[in-house]
Amino acid sequence: NTFEPGKTTANFYIWSWSCYEFLNMIHQFSNNPVQDYKMSSDVDFLVRNHTTIDFDIYQLWVSGQSAYEAALSLEKQGVLIQTGASFDLLLADVKDHYQTYHALESFLHSPSRLGDQWTFQIHTATRSKAIESYYALDDVVVREILGKKLSARNRKDLDEVSEKTGVRLVSCRRQFDNIKRIFKQVEEIPGRVVTNIKNLFLLPDPLARKYASVVFIANNRFETGKRKLGYLTFNDFISCAEAMMSNWVSNPSEARGDFTDLDFDREFFLELRDLKVFAELEKEYKTAVLGMVRGKVSPKAYSDIENNFKAYFRSLLHIAVGLNHSRDLRDFFVDIVEKIIDPCRQTKWTHNELEKLLVTITSSVKTIDKAKFGDLPNIPSIWERYMKTMTICILHMFRS
Repeated sequence: NTFEPGKTTANFYIWSWSCYEFLNMIHQFSNNPVQDYKMSSDVDFLVRNHTTIDFDIYQLWVSGQSAYEAALSLEKQGVLIQTGASFDLLLADVKDHYQTYHALESFLHSPSRLGDQWTFQIHTATRSKAIESYYALDDVVVREILGKKLSARNRKDLDEVSEKTGVRLVSCRRQFDNIKRIFKQVEEIPGRVVTNIKNLFLLPDPLARKYASVVFIANNRFETGKRKLGYLTFNDFISCAEAMMSNWVSNPSEARGDFTDLDFDREFFLELRDLKVFAELEKEYKTAVLGMVRGKVSPKAYSDIENNFKAYFRSLLHIAVGLNHSRDLRDFFVDIVEKIIDPCRQTKWTHNELEKLLVTITSSVKTIDKAKFGDLPNIPSIWERYMKTMTICILHMFRS
């Protein structure tokens, strides 16, 4: 469709209206039917059918820079030299982009709405990239937020997080709000949390998995903020959370219709109490483990296993039996550090030696005569299911 404007008296920039909305707006100015495609007007219009996102500017907006700071950043990158534009023109352009992104933000809060609205017509690939960038996480920021209540009070304290991490306060708030928004959306929805996040927020799988781990830790209220856990990174907690979600939640085929992998398999946790039977088999288990690790670890590590097997083994059993209690479950990471990581560090174990010990402790259950488990024939499978996750968590936490 073409228009024949008259004398220009003003310039209007219509960034992303549908053609129908645009024609109706013209109709209001001209008092002519919408079907009249040629009309006289004293207004010039510049129409963009699709919203354009400059991701260099968009990323600066997401990072929390003001329009002026963003313009300075672009100037340092040589934009003015490349284009021959003045700084004022660059700043005006950045402000224009920022205005678009601020208007777009309400839709970014509910990404699934972006494909159903007409205000911003964005190509699919551009839309996906914009959503991913908006929901991106800084590991150092999330590490500070992790384990805290997603309350208004903690949101007010994000200036401390900003100062500690060097990430702008606006960005810290964006990440906090995104985590809270996703948590509120998926906490009551049955099914796999990663799948729910991907469907509701259109996030790529790796990013959805990060959010799933954060939601899982928040939902189960794990203690992550104590000083002795300060050395652990966000990625350490992701690895542990993913292991627990894979091995310690209910099997969907066996669970009720309200299954979610945010909740632990409580029946499994009750079964872990039966591992107390190992207390009576400790000497036999020790003999089996020592026989299997001999020659695979250093003499010093072997001597430590021989002298302190009882302490290591009972620590593993103590953590297992306590998982059915909310307080002990919350202190899961603290218990691993205090009861396993710290003793191994004091005797200067290597990561490889610890891995061999854990693998051996897991597999040695097969050497025990099943008759000795009495009326608890499932003990070997319960132990292996428990130790599979424990091994992953301990090794990640020890490596850090």
